[in-house]
Amino acid sequence: MARGKGSGAPRSLWRRDGGSSDQPRWRTWLIVGVALFLVIDVVVIALALAQNRTPADVSTSRPIPTFTDTPATPATPAPGAGSGGAGSGSGAPATGAPGTIDDTLPATRFIAADNGTSAWRATQGSCPTGAGVIERTTDGGVTWVNVPAASLDLRQIFRFTSLGASSAAVVGTTGDDCALEAFRTFSAGSTWSANAAELAAATYIDPAQPTVVQTPAGPVTPPCPNPRQVVPGTANLTVLCTDQLLSQQSDGAWSSAQVAGALAATSTSDGLTVVRAGVQGCAGLSIATLPADLSGARLTPVGCLAAETSPAEVAISESMGSLWLWSNAASYVSSDGGATW
Repeated sequence: MARGKGSGAPRSLWRRDGGSSDQPRWRTWLIVGVALFLVIDVVVIALALAQNRTPADVSTSRPIPTFTDTPATPATPAPGAGSGGAGSGSGAPATGAPGTIDDTLPATRFIAADNGTSAWRATQGSCPTGAGVIERTTDGGVTWVNVPAASLDLRQIFRFTSLGASSAAVVGTTGDDCALEAFRTFSAGSTWSANAAELAAATYIDPAQPTVVQTPAGPVTPPCPNPRQVVPGTANLTVLCTDQLLSQQSDGAWSSAQVAGALAATSTSDGLTVVRAGVQGCAGLSIATLPADLSGARLTPVGCLAAETSPAEVAISESMGSLWLWSNAASYVSSDGGATW
């Protein structure tokens, strides 16, 4: 029997028609397997790298820093020393509780400037039972140290004057009999000696005669009922009274300037500087200036020391461009005439 054409030819194992798909399926699965292997390999490598990172490579959460505003413990002052400085407390005995000053009485405290860093101050005391106290600072008023004046037996101080960085003079009463004496020191207060010339040249108010000013020429009664302070360093006798300043001219006549609320005054190279209380616009101590010639003089406001709202006693002094002020238990220094402290 005859066969059909090509019937004797062998079948090809690789058909190109759709009858057999063994070869394409095998290749597909091979590609998928390789891809999965590569993916797994990448994941394994990434994990290994993550585990082997050093701490510097890793961002670590840290606690948020906290701060405290608790001040450091201040140093304890040496025995006998107090702290003063700009607005800080002082070791000086208080002359009374803060409040309204009785401006009908003579001032009971004194301050005498040397320069911007050293000054003296004193509280009046009483005689015969009290004792005047003298103190000195050499650090701008940060600390005040009692000056050893016990040998003087000084009971009450009427006047205290600086004569230089280590020199000063004091006028007052000594002993149980309240004898009037004057002393000078040339050793910053370590030693004192009686000085008759200082006593003869002194001008002061004796609380036992509060309406009279004692001068080298004799007692002078200013035309005000209650003189509070003899202003040091003026060419003419200048007296601070209640709400006014008075200056005696060479012919004996008096000129005056109204200074409401005046508490203390000092002479300066430009005239006078006055401390006042109760001034509108200044809740503390108001600082103002006046010319030395009080005839028709008007106040020039300079500044306000807002820290001292209830002064019990005030003293002020100027030397070498530095203005010192002592109020309550604090002392202050200004290098610009009282504009800032």
